Amino acid sequence: MDIIILELPNGTLHSSSFHVRFSSKQVIISENVEVLIYINNKKKDIKMKLAKTGDAYFSLDKIDKYILDQSNIKIENEKKDDFYYINMNIEKNNKNNKSNKKLCSLFPSEEQIKKMELKEGLNKICFVINTYLGGIQTLKSDIYFWSYKNNPNEKFKFILFDIDGTITKSDILGVILPRIGINWYHDNVIELINKLYNNNYKIIYLTARAIFQSESTHNFLYSLIQNNKTLPKGPIIMDPDGAFSSFKKGIIQKQQYLIKILSLMEIKNLWEGYNNDIYFAGFGNKETDAIAYRYLGIDLNNIFIINPFSKIKQLGIKEKTNYDELCKKCDSIFPKI
Repeated sequence: MDIIILELPNGTLHSSSFHVRFSSKQVIISENVEVLIYINNKKKDIKMKLAKTGDAYFSLDKIDKYILDQSNIKIENEKKDDFYYINMNIEKNNKNNKSNKKLCSLFPSEEQIKKMELKEGLNKICFVINTYLGGIQTLKSDIYFWSYKNNPNEKFKFILFDIDGTITKSDILGVILPRIGINWYHDNVIELINKLYNNNYKIIYLTARAIFQSESTHNFLYSLIQNNKTLPKGPIIMDPDGAFSSFKKGIIQKQQYLIKILSLMEIKNLWEGYNNDIYFAGFGNKETDAIAYRYLGIDLNNIFIINPFSKIKQLGIKEKTNYDELCKKCDSIFPKI
């Protein structure tokens, strides 16, 4: 899953969580295997360690308040509080870690972030392990680094775009048909996203696909072509759990949207009071997408829900629209920043 790192005006560095998971098919995992980190093809003096679950984590001497708060995000629910479940594995590792005083964390320390030597915007990261039976295994992802230091007057505004059923015409066929050469995405959707990007909005792509599908999702999304245009790059946020668990939450329990809320709350918290209104608009194809976007504070008029026939309902406005009409009205609905 992609990572966002932000440098605040006071120089403080905040990072979203590093969800790095090697599957049992890739390795037979033994505890404390070192995970080497390469950023922009250069090896960095930072390492993660592998738990028996296949999850990688940072070893920290201490966990500061910011990381602690991020690790315990919760949503108020009518029935109960839903905690950021992925951190439960880390908490368990910390409890069992009696021989080592270092603490397990999905978040790097500021010192570790500085060692990454990130450039502004998109950075490529590769996680590498070497095991006795599996040999060298790698996982790749993207890091987006934005800094107020380099852009003190920048106004960060994000537009959220669900992938399956919102960019594609349906959840399942939208994954399968493009692989056999059939374009199965909504007309003018790539045109609209490019217009939004050119108006200086940052795009975050959302999907319920499991973290194991990260690389294939990157390849799929950025290979889409419509009217000779491809999608602009932006962080892809996925379900950090395994494939079966994703299926259970999304299909059986209908709670996938809770994971979406939690992941986006974590990103919002990176701004720590400097900008509490980073989410400008959200596009989805389910009622639960609208619930998630409203929870995050997005205005009803800026929530767009599309059906399989490419008809879009703009919440707060009774009339339906489509991507073509939104392209024509883009500058008035989404004014340039």
